[in-house]
Amino acid sequence: MLKAPRGALAMRNRSICLLLLLASCSSNESTHVTKDVRCVAFGGFEAKVCPVSMLALFADPNDYDGKVVAIQGVVGDLGGTALIFPNARFVADGDVASAVVCRSSNAGSCAELLNHRATFIGKFSVARSDDNLFAPVGSVTLMHVRGARPSAPESALR
Repeated sequence: MLKAPRGALAMRNRSICLLLLLASCSSNESTHVTKDVRCVAFGGFEAKVCPVSMLALFADPNDYDGKVVAIQGVVGDLGGTALIFPNARFVADGDVASAVVCRSSNAGSCAELLNHRATFIGKFSVARSDDNLFAPVGSVTLMHVRGARPSAPESALR
């Protein structure tokens, strides 16, 4: 029995792999990956609550539009508007694009929470601002605030 040279066998294996790869790429099935937003029943809220990091909220705000979210952050004031920032450094830098507007309700006053870190639970709405590149990504209308405590001053973060 004749044996194929090692180089020819390796080339044949590579060719087969390439053909399989091309066949999988040309299939008619959609390869779009949908994000599964994890929302759970929590604390007697009528709607399910979606715990989400501020970074994930900024990356995909449309995934959370109209949903009840739970985010952790620090409330800061910028030009008379209460904003929830990821931490005190973002507040000190005035990084509005990395914030959400805090909307007061019967559940809590954003003004009373200035310079406090907490978990904020509320209904998220995406901001629709085409004329301002550095606008907050959306707003959270407060439904509940947990664990509010004074935040560390920005100077302590350096």
